Amino acid sequence: MSPYCKQIQSTLTVLLFLKSKTQRILSEIMKLLAFGLVLLSFLQSFATSDYQVAALYEMRMQLSDDGGVLKDWKDNQMTPCNWTNIDCQDNKVIAITLSSSSLVGILSPSIAKITTLQQWPKTKSNVWILVVVSSLLGVALCIIFCFGPIVFRSLSKGQIRNFVLLSKQRVRDRSNVIVHRDVELVWETEGNNPDFTFFNYSQVLDATNDFSVENKLGQGGFGLVYKGRLPDGLEIAVKRLASHSMQGFREFRNEVQLIAKLQHRNLVRLLGYCSHGEEKMLVYEYMKNKSLDFFIFDEKRRTLLNLDKRLVIIEGIAQGLLYLHKHSRLRVIHRDVKASNILLDHEMNPKISDFGMAKMFSSNDNEGNTERVVGTYGYMAPEYASEGLFSTKSDVFSFGVLILEIITGERNSGFYYHGNFLNLLGYAWKLWKEQRWPELVDISLATNGCTLEMMRCINIALLCVQENVIDRPTTSDVVAMLGSEDMALPKPKHL
Repeated sequence: MSPYCKQIQSTLTVLLFLKSKTQRILSEIMKLLAFGLVLLSFLQSFATSDYQVAALYEMRMQLSDDGGVLKDWKDNQMTPCNWTNIDCQDNKVIAITLSSSSLVGILSPSIAKITTLQQWPKTKSNVWILVVVSSLLGVALCIIFCFGPIVFRSLSKGQIRNFVLLSKQRVRDRSNVIVHRDVELVWETEGNNPDFTFFNYSQVLDATNDFSVENKLGQGGFGLVYKGRLPDGLEIAVKRLASHSMQGFREFRNEVQLIAKLQHRNLVRLLGYCSHGEEKMLVYEYMKNKSLDFFIFDEKRRTLLNLDKRLVIIEGIAQGLLYLHKHSRLRVIHRDVKASNILLDHEMNPKISDFGMAKMFSSNDNEGNTERVVGTYGYMAPEYASEGLFSTKSDVFSFGVLILEIITGERNSGFYYHGNFLNLLGYAWKLWKEQRWPELVDISLATNGCTLEMMRCINIALLCVQENVIDRPTTSDVVAMLGSEDMALPKPKHL
């Protein structure tokens, strides 16, 4: 063999050797990284502060604190252990002493996430806590970098995979436990209402004929809705929480917290609840005439609603919103006022429903912002849809859209007029500016001519949907304008 061939063979041998070594090194590195990730996920059990701060801050936001008792409860803190009225042990909250603090509001179910909470307060040195936590983290890091390679050399790929899957399963199990504890706490804190009835699961099954398809009314915010009939003949509507739905659970919890505290003739009435294992249900009064959209968007059925009935519906919705915004125990912004969320009883009286998206505020607050915009496009105020800013005047905007839909019999979204306008609002502004507002009125109402009442409704609707928040009337103003034919109405502004 020539020296040249021997040199090539030698080079190839070296390359193969380096490749084998490189693969082995990469394999060791991947094992070490996997071990580090698993161990770090395990160490999250020591980092209790973040979720404790979030849970307690959520609790604070749902309490009215006029005396400033909880002023140092802030969500930008690393630990809640230096907050007033909080006692900790090993950096874990064990007691919350608020019984004599004169706070008013709803106890947030997020408190269930603090699993170390006890019935009695204790104290613990924060310096000692920091020393212990720092020591534990130091030891953990030493284990990762010193013993990780040794441990993982003895593990097969199958063992590593099983270990990771087991860790993930434990995290999921813990999350499910928190969710179920959250649900039970909702029942305990909101369900202790003398006006509520606890329904046995068998009662609900009998009433709904085992949730038969024939009794299905539709899809609610967090699950299916069924019609039922109790032995005494009372008709009910049952909202059934969809299993394993975190979004549905949040809306379900929100509705329990709110509707349990709200009582008004223009709000749907909660009769009781049912809890059976994972099954969570709310039982409402049954609305015989379904929802407003069932009538006003159907060419034949809307003829059953003359002008007087439509005015009663408009004024009733306004009264319900006024109660939410001003007269209830806490200021409530609905955030999803629309035709399908207005139910009609046997006398066609309106009742606002579906509080899954609603937000509660103390009596001193009336606005907020969110990164998660919820609601229905076509009814959303522009500042809410684009920037996440919401207030009582966001509901006022939605109500203005709803008035226009009631008077015209047309949907705002999906409305076209010779292809020139994408929604009813644009068409309404054009006709109002050109003083052709009678063309907006539903033909079934305009058979005997258009009246001053119709013009006032359109005027009020356009005042409510003005782009500038400051220009919109308050709910109190809207109720006053609807209730007085002699009250002069401002001219709506359109940008």
